[in-house]
Amino acid sequence: MNFTRFEEDHQLFMFVFYVDWCTHCKEMMPIYEIAAKILKRSENPVILAKIDGMTQNQLVNRFDVKIYPKFFIRNKGRIIPFEERPTTKTLVDAVLKEARPAYRPVSNLKELDAERNVDQAVLLALTNSLTHPLMDLFDQSIRYADSGLKAFVSKDPDARKYFNVTDREFAVFLLQAQRFSLGPSTTLDITQIYGKPGAQPKEVSDEVLKRQPPLVGAYNQLTLRMYNSVRDMVLCVIPQSFSISTEPVRAMNKIADQLKQHILPRIKDQIHWILIDDLNYPKVVESYSDSDFMVGCRLNNETFTMPGDKLDMNEIEVFARKTLLKSGF
Repeated sequence: MNFTRFEEDHQLFMFVFYVDWCTHCKEMMPIYEIAAKILKRSENPVILAKIDGMTQNQLVNRFDVKIYPKFFIRNKGRIIPFEERPTTKTLVDAVLKEARPAYRPVSNLKELDAERNVDQAVLLALTNSLTHPLMDLFDQSIRYADSGLKAFVSKDPDARKYFNVTDREFAVFLLQAQRFSLGPSTTLDITQIYGKPGAQPKEVSDEVLKRQPPLVGAYNQLTLRMYNSVRDMVLCVIPQSFSISTEPVRAMNKIADQLKQHILPRIKDQIHWILIDDLNYPKVVESYSDSDFMVGCRLNNETFTMPGDKLDMNEIEVFARKTLLKSGF
């Protein structure tokens, strides 16, 4: 097959590398062919292709194929390795997920609030039409995000009034996590990222990720992907055994309030603070240091820790300033 021509003709498709001597490939092919028939009959038909690994060496090298069979999905230039156990259902579900919009339409802001969690950041696009030229960039940029980011779209006139964008055909807002909300500053108008000439989905996704973490947040199952994806940003964790506290939420809020009152006015947005339960996420805490510490900071692969046995905001401020100097900020 002429793969280059195939890419030009089909925006979305799945393909599998196989070789004749592969027993597992022979076992998988009937499953793959059934999935192909199902997807061909779907509302928006999707093609499934097969690539012979013995004759297509250039493609084998391009996609770094080491084992057979190896499945991939291509969606408008984005390549997604299929890592699940291949069954008819998992193959079909994976392709249909890519075929669906990466965002959810919402009728109003009340519906949006019901869909989000206090620890989650969300993207909200406000537009007059789902066919606006920037909607495809919005959709594709979400797919590049590896941070658990949820995205919504609304055509609600009241929502446009609330965000004061009635004069715009398209606007995008990043609503940061609400757990330790700092007020209106946690709602960011990031429309300009999408409006840059020649903006590419991966570049847009990276820019959105930089703005995603709140100044004070919590590390948990909803936020770990976000914090693990962040680069070129100083992240400082404060580990505490919140889960055995008589009032865990109150204990976290107390520290968050202290940071907002004493640290943020001086350090501002140069550091993002993360409250983490050291009993639930010991490996994350240990990645900063094997020894006990009160505060641990990281910039990419470089770590700094503050020893001690109690949280003192004055000491934390001094440590934070020293960390910024060492980090080159």
